[in-house]
Amino acid sequence: MTDLDLYDAALIEINKLEAPSMLLEDYNHFINKAVQQYINKKYNGYEINQQSTDDLNFLRVSKEYDILSKSSNIAPGEDKYFYINLPTNYLHILNAIVIFDKNFESTSVCKDKVKSKLNVLCRRITSDQFPSILINAYFRPEYTRPYFFLHDNTVEQEVEFRVGSTKKYTPSKVHIDYLKKPEKIILTDRKIMGKDEPTELEFSDYIAYEVINEFTKLLLENNSDPRLQTNNAVNQTIGNIQSQ
Repeated sequence: MTDLDLYDAALIEINKLEAPSMLLEDYNHFINKAVQQYINKKYNGYEINQQSTDDLNFLRVSKEYDILSKSSNIAPGEDKYFYINLPTNYLHILNAIVIFDKNFESTSVCKDKVKSKLNVLCRRITSDQFPSILINAYFRPEYTRPYFFLHDNTVEQEVEFRVGSTKKYTPSKVHIDYLKKPEKIILTDRKIMGKDEPTELEFSDYIAYEVINEFTKLLLENNSDPRLQTNNAVNQTIGNIQSQ
């Protein structure tokens, strides 16, 4: 489905088959808001069942980063502060796996069994949890139990990693799974008149129809249309989320 097909389907839903009274700028605003609302609703139940996972897989990105470090902003028991900068299209983080490299020579009899690399799943923490974790011997950060949390800067998102001492293993890379921001839908007069080629949507037709449902509700509410009272019941296509 293209952005022009989406526009035509949206007009059918609001009973405007000919020239709509809605400005094109208004349509672009509401359709992009509808996409964002659909994503927010589905993210709340992401990976609860197969459908909820499939619905947002078009936004999923897996990427490996070289982990950065600096000597400032370290906490007690830490040697360095580790972090990465996320791309500008970042929306929600799903998981983070830190790759550690061995930096010591083992004198153990079983030294041949000591792994040269470790892949360890990070746990997410918040800023208020971090002080209490530092003083707890069972939960404090180390290479077998790293933590991460995000900093929301005006320019870019920074993910901070707390790994404790690096005398045995040092983090070198991190594998991140995250949801990216959806591509913005911009419909123009030239596309409607056939002078420019329409753009293919990044999501499937199934999701497009769900986005149209969100768009219709936004437009009906904006126009104080009485159809808003019955629209949700008529267009409810997804049942209550239940664990499988």
